[in-house]
Amino acid sequence: LRYQHFHFVAELNSWTLSMSGTYPPVAAENTCASLLDGNFNTGAATCSSGEDWIKATFPKPPCVTSITIAPLQKDTNVWEATNGSGGSVQYSNDDQTWTNCGNIEYVAMQKQKIEIGGVDARYWRLYCISYLGTSSFIFR
Repeated sequence: LRYQHFHFVAELNSWTLSMSGTYPPVAAENTCASLLDGNFNTGAATCSSGEDWIKATFPKPPCVTSITIAPLQKDTNVWEATNGSGGSVQYSNDDQTWTNCGNIEYVAMQKQKIEIGGVDARYWRLYCISYLGTSSFIFR
């Protein structure tokens, strides 16, 4: 049972990060590792291009029961912790047609767990029409 649980968690941490763009003034790490470390001060951030996204692509579709996201707590002179609020969490199997499965509702220094209920999909993304950031993108 322990091996199966470890294998399951490892599979849910094995994804590739891609983004619609970056926002250099915030100095976000923009790496998969920074989204899995549980730290509010590391993560990913995009600029406001009108259609912004932070995407996880899995080698094959895992079964996801929940996603944990959190605001990115960087320098408040260049980044608001609530950037991304009002956006959505989405999934797709073809990277073209997206289905909403939750809303981004950031509260400073608080993680947001979105219960999915068991969805098999290869592509998962955070989507917003303005600045978008997250310090966590954790799948269970």
